[in-house]
Amino acid sequence: MLLLRIVDAIRAAVPGAADALAERLAAAPTAIDALAATRDLVAELSRLLVDPLVLVIDDAEHLDGAEGSLEMLGELIRAEVPLLHVAVSSRRSLGLRVAKPRAAGRLAELTTADLSFDAEECAALLRTRTGLDPSGTRVEEMMEATEGWPLGVALAAGVAKPGASGADPPGIASLSSAPDLRSYLSEELVESLEPELREAAMASSVVRVLTPEVRRALDLPDDFATRIERAGLLVRRIEGDDAIAYHPLLREFLLERLRGHRDDEEWRRLHAAVAPAVAESGDGIAAVEHWLEAESWAEAVAAVEREGMALLRTSPELVRRWLSLLPEESRELPTILALRAQLEWSSGDFDRAIPPLRDALDAMRKRPNASLEWIVRSILTDCLFATGEVE
Repeated sequence: MLLLRIVDAIRAAVPGAADALAERLAAAPTAIDALAATRDLVAELSRLLVDPLVLVIDDAEHLDGAEGSLEMLGELIRAEVPLLHVAVSSRRSLGLRVAKPRAAGRLAELTTADLSFDAEECAALLRTRTGLDPSGTRVEEMMEATEGWPLGVALAAGVAKPGASGADPPGIASLSSAPDLRSYLSEELVESLEPELREAAMASSVVRVLTPEVRRALDLPDDFATRIERAGLLVRRIEGDDAIAYHPLLREFLLERLRGHRDDEEWRRLHAAVAPAVAESGDGIAAVEHWLEAESWAEAVAAVEREGMALLRTSPELVRRWLSLLPEESRELPTILALRAQLEWSSGDFDRAIPPLRDALDAMRKRPNASLEWIVRSILTDCLFATGEVE
């Protein structure tokens, strides 16, 4: 019982401060009224404390749903005992009745945002741990990998130490495989979940953002996001709180577990299930990735055609990777040949653009496409002039 543990802890820290209450509780012949006993405890502490006492309740998320314990905890927080300080640590909001001390300025609340490191704090830690002044790129890399999560930042600073020869410290790409991080994610987060929720969490990690559309595609319950938050997993609400995203390091860990639990066919089916929902959510680029993972080539080609043109100048390497993942027969389609040619043309490599342009025109003899043919011929003419093949 929480009350008995609190009383015992107070007796150990301040002998005599809660002895009378402890004796009454031990001698009680029937069930204890915890709330009344808590008020008695507050009265005793108000009378007997001569030095400050800090009562710390750690891992308080385990009290979620235990109304009696939460009422008792709220009573302690609201107690107007100058020498009594109550600190509660929880991975999620507990709905405690603390409006009065908050309004009176007697309550300090620290959220995830308050505890997260910003770029300046990350740089300071790197400087302390490595003895070097970190570059802006290294700090940005750390922030992207950890999102300011204190444990992640501390571990990232550890793997960023310079080598024995004084060489530049390595990148933090190895952070996700750090033993301490993996132990924490496994023991404290993932393995603590109920089996059904753990399986659902692994399946949902297949997407970067879990939107309502994706949740329905995966047949997850309506309250899945709330249950994940209550379980203490590292997630953040986005897009008007209708969607959640796992912390990057947690998502990578969950994905690794998921891949180990699903065979190739199940992996492809999972990606095929979420791809339309991801596209419906407005993330066409991520949808392409899912279609490619699903090896649903017709859908992948259509998605690459839709998204590729807009990315030719801003993300040409991404488009190249998409094209390389398509099977040979798909790469010989007129639209894909034209897209490959435009990659070379837009980068100024006209010689490399000419062969796929000609191949695209040949392919359109079997698959006519008047509008595409006009574009291909126009670009081919430009390339031929640029290379001096047209006089």
